[in-house]
Amino acid sequence: MRKKILLICLILVIPLFIISCKKTDDSSPVTLNVVDIDVLSNKDLLSIVNDDSLDEGVYLIQTKSNKYIFFNGKKNSYIDIYCSLDNETLIINATTKSNVDDNKKLYLIQERNTTSSNERSQFYQNITLIINNKESSFNSSFINN
Repeated sequence: MRKKILLICLILVIPLFIISCKKTDDSSPVTLNVVDIDVLSNKDLLSIVNDDSLDEGVYLIQTKSNKYIFFNGKKNSYIDIYCSLDNETLIINATTKSNVDDNKKLYLIQERNTTSSNERSQFYQNITLIINNKESSFNSSFINN
């Protein structure tokens, strides 16, 4: 009976151990947070996101206090989007997948544990965009006041 209880406890504990050992990058001071476009109230951002004349591609949108990355997919969906830091460079990675519908995604670049209110990042000086494992450039950079 004791062996059965011990075996059951062991079976229950192993999945918890595996889940807790998953590799996550929670220690990164910079993250990309998804912005729900449907509930967005900033009219300047909405005018860019809803601009049907924009070409397909990735746009860097800078406001006075925030930086956003806008993925404007018309023929392609941008998937597997994540960021990492390499020295003073923020690297934003994504892959594309063929798509027939418009696919728009907006991300806020957010720095954790910062108290600075100025526009300059404390953790990165440059942003590099990698699409399908190839360095790419942003289509445009919009600056809102």
